[in-house]
Amino acid sequence: MAFRLGCNTVALAGQDVGQALAAIAWAGYEGVEFSPMHLGLQDAPAAAAAVSGAAELGLRPVAVEAAGNLFDEAARTRLVRYFELAGQLGIPLVTSGSGGPPTPEARAAFAPLARELAAAAQAAGVRWAVKAHVGAAVHGSDDLLWLLEEVGGNTLCVNFDPTHLQREGEDPAVSARRLAGRIGHVHIRDYDSADRSIGPPTGQIPGRGRVNLPAVLGALQSGGYSGFVDLEIIGAQGWEPVRQMGIIAESRGYLHRLLAEIGG
Repeated sequence: MAFRLGCNTVALAGQDVGQALAAIAWAGYEGVEFSPMHLGLQDAPAAAAAVSGAAELGLRPVAVEAAGNLFDEAARTRLVRYFELAGQLGIPLVTSGSGGPPTPEARAAFAPLARELAAAAQAAGVRWAVKAHVGAAVHGSDDLLWLLEEVGGNTLCVNFDPTHLQREGEDPAVSARRLAGRIGHVHIRDYDSADRSIGPPTGQIPGRGRVNLPAVLGALQSGGYSGFVDLEIIGAQGWEPVRQMGIIAESRGYLHRLLAEIGG
């Protein structure tokens, strides 16, 4: 099965959920990943309406992003509530990082927390995809492989983001091959900063930055990944809607062509 392209609503920060979904559909995406700013926990009817609205536009609700520092109890409680909401709304996946500092002690301390959270995701009927995040306790492919072994089962999977792995000094195409079979979700973007920052939204547009995206997507394909590839552009809060639309449209055009070229 070929890859399908989705878009995280965070790229449309500042627009209401209806406007964000319409822009994603108009740009030609097939799926949507909801940012917490567009799928809140406080209004269940509004969340259900957002998911229904996506379906009416021909968008498949792919995931909910619930980023936070999971060493904080309030953040873990919030993540569990997103597991429950996603299960109720028929959204199959919730994504997050680990939080915490990039130390061996923090990584070890995260394992029991992750086991509890994976059990909560399983009880809610969803999968939990963890990203290796720059500067966090889980920040590289070694950490992801270790965590998967520590937690066990199939509920926990990898949210693969090549920009974080490359900024940690890895070749993300090699990382994709190492993680083959364990990747449950993909965040895609680029970056063009000379340091470890992600940089402005325009530099995150696929094809404008430093990531060898043809090699990354080819490695994902050869490793058997066949799910959604979700654009995740951050930092566009306060930008005019037309600029946000331009970013997601250019990104979709580049990625669509790239996937056609690799047969994905």
